[in-house]
Amino acid sequence: MRENADGEMQVRGHVKLLEDGRVYAMNQRSVLVKSTDDAAEVLAVGLAHRAAGASSLNDQSSRSHGVLELEIVNDDLIRARDEVAEAEASAIPLGKAAIDRNIGFWTTSGFVRMDGRTMVLTCDDDASVDVSDWMDRLRQEAAEIKAAEAASQEANRAHEVARQRERDVIAEADGAIGGKVLLVDLAGADKDDRDLAKAGTTREEKAESI
Repeated sequence: MRENADGEMQVRGHVKLLEDGRVYAMNQRSVLVKSTDDAAEVLAVGLAHRAAGASSLNDQSSRSHGVLELEIVNDDLIRARDEVAEAEASAIPLGKAAIDRNIGFWTTSGFVRMDGRTMVLTCDDDASVDVSDWMDRLRQEAAEIKAAEAASQEANRAHEVARQRERDVIAEADGAIGGKVLLVDLAGADKDDRDLAKAGTTREEKAESI
């Protein structure tokens, strides 16, 4: 679980990397339900994924946490969140690219080197370096870094616009949507007083007692 920028708790799912470089770091998959029967069906699927094992107190003690979040939404909010996901998917790789270009300039570009704690320009340090060529390459590198930073900033602005749209949709509904309830069932914490040090205890029994 993680807390987002708005202080909301989220359960993070798998990170998906697309061929065009976009990165989706989404919450766990959400399912739209329109009745109690729909909700019960989704809950049953989730419960089927939980691990269970025997302890000294229970034959079927839960060995994994269960988290169920219910939220009231409408079509506008669903669309707004899709837009947030799209914007975030673009912003993540562009931000990383800008950081990598900056780090690369100081570490692998060949424009500077460190002499202890002193930074030395390679055009001053190496007589074989053509200063004019060095300056041309430096300007090109600086332009590419600036372009990468500009692209990252633009993507971040688009992401914030999408997030603001999501907040506006919730606000415009005047309390009719956005309400949440989060239910958490922690893995069994009952005391296990079996003697797991005795001969014949299986690895699985030891693991389930932790």
